[in-house]
Amino acid sequence: MTIAIVDDDPKVAEILQWYLDDAYHLVTAENGGAIRELIQRENPALLVLDVMLPGIGGLQTLKEIRKTSRLPIILLTARSQENQIVEGLSLGADDYVTKPFSPREVKSRIESVLRRSQYHELERHAVGDLSLDRNSHEVILRGESLALTPKEFEILWILAVNRGQVFSRSHLLQRLSDFENMDRSIDAHVKNLRKKFGVAAQAIETVYGLGYRFNADVIT
Repeated sequence: MTIAIVDDDPKVAEILQWYLDDAYHLVTAENGGAIRELIQRENPALLVLDVMLPGIGGLQTLKEIRKTSRLPIILLTARSQENQIVEGLSLGADDYVTKPFSPREVKSRIESVLRRSQYHELERHAVGDLSLDRNSHEVILRGESLALTPKEFEILWILAVNRGQVFSRSHLLQRLSDFENMDRSIDAHVKNLRKKFGVAAQAIETVYGLGYRFNADVIT
């Protein structure tokens, strides 16, 4: 499981890497400007985010992430920054740890947040500028809501959650509830999905002779 750490103090990342490396795969960045690329490239399960970052601050970074993603986020902040803790939690942070911190405490907070987020991860997913909510069947692409049929939503969910993985038509049919016994019905649903995606239609790729896959690069 990958944990992303964004902090401009190399010592913080070094301490956490030393303590957490046996349990998680750790990736790091030193500023908010690099976080978007880091998330897209590494697809972390959780983000540890310092509030006091150079350039794009931690709270602004948190605000931007929350526009499209429910990625679990733990803030790192100084004890004297109570107002920033409150603001961070109101913006959607899942927890916080104050500096100086105990690496054992950080590990405990990570495990706790991951446990709490497991259910939500099964019901919500975000990739690039696309977010999906399985409870409401709400789909937001680049800030606009898309009206999908239940089967269109299910196909999109399967492809987006497993981005980059190729699914055959028969595999998709087996994953759909109340599926039809015709492989080409999948083609019709995908065609409709692409129409609704508009200029981002190429995100749903055809892999000739194999099936379909989701290309997140198109919507990032």
